[in-house]
Amino acid sequence: MLLGISDSDAPTVTERHWPGLRVSHARVVVPYDVATTSGTAGTRRRERFEAYRANAAAAGVELLVVFAPSADLRAGPARAAVAPTADAYAASVAAFLQRYPEQRTLAAWNEPNNRDARRYPLSGDPRLAADYWLRLNELAGDGDGATVVAGGFAGIPGDDRYVHAYQRHLQKAHATPTVWAFHDHGDVNAFQEHGDTAARIAREYLGALRGRWGEARIWIDEVGARYRDARGVIWGDGSQARATQFLLSLATLDQRIERIYYYNYSNQCAQPSRCAIQDRGLVSPNPFDGEPPDYDAADRRRAAYDVIAGR
Repeated sequence: MLLGISDSDAPTVTERHWPGLRVSHARVVVPYDVATTSGTAGTRRRERFEAYRANAAAAGVELLVVFAPSADLRAGPARAAVAPTADAYAASVAAFLQRYPEQRTLAAWNEPNNRDARRYPLSGDPRLAADYWLRLNELAGDGDGATVVAGGFAGIPGDDRYVHAYQRHLQKAHATPTVWAFHDHGDVNAFQEHGDTAARIAREYLGALRGRWGEARIWIDEVGARYRDARGVIWGDGSQARATQFLLSLATLDQRIERIYYYNYSNQCAQPSRCAIQDRGLVSPNPFDGEPPDYDAADRRRAAYDVIAGR
């Protein structure tokens, strides 16, 4: 099983603790129109992505690029994310492939089934989500020198209706993705909270990926263990480390699980008071003003880091 890091901050692979992880794969989420946008937010996001690409190339790190809503459309607190039409999506990803021809590992959309419709505009449209995969696959060529990842589902218990609708649309097009992906934070959260080792969410998605899809490889492309949760509860080193060990054991559920991407390396923040409350970092935040966050030392290797490094 190959391990990667899911973290979209350009400096990640240049950080001082990165080499010790012994990781050569990273996952980055970018706007689908990152190659074509001309607005301020979009241009800034493209510059960060290009910096990430340069850093990754220098460090020998292979990127999995995952598409998401436009940076320009998401700019500002009052703006909701908008799903492009299949044609608009295809035009933008075609421009991406022309601008970055070396990028051959791609995922069509990040968490299309996420129920937060304001930030995830495909929450009610599995057919359009599947259309994105079909259009990207047509342009990039899954299995023809490229890997085009299907799904990318948020790990939601009992989400059969969305997943099956997505699959039916691919089946009608006679499509057989070589890689499927889903996220699995919920199983790790359950382990931290209750010691629950059943991995119910992973088992649901693995079950949905049998039959016609049974020959495909599977990536859990976003999963992490909490140091601090969204309520501000500090789980601490011991809990995060044990949960990370459980996280790695998810690979034993199915021999098709080929990769796991741990989320994330570290939370970036401008100053200690602005560090994100939810923190799954293997390394503690290192605020740009040089001061430590109010709940941990700055830029500290956590016990979970050692679990990943010592795997």
